[in-house]
Amino acid sequence: MTNPWLAHVQKTMREHPGNSFTQILKRANRTYKKGGNKNKKKKKNKKVKTRKTRRRRKNKGKKKK
Repeated sequence: MTNPWLAHVQKTMREHPGNSFTQILKRANRTYKKGGNKNKKKKKNKKVKTRKTRRRRKNKGKKKK
């Protein structure tokens, strides 16, 4: 089984003969859509972590006014 990215690059090279390899890679990068398992369920949003700063540690047990 071939690498999907390389197959896409080869297809792009066939579609645009005469271009340099760097131009082919740039064009292929714009048009490539990463495949994968399309039936995956979206993960729930994770709780956003806050930075542990000195001020937060210092005020940990105190209530806000």
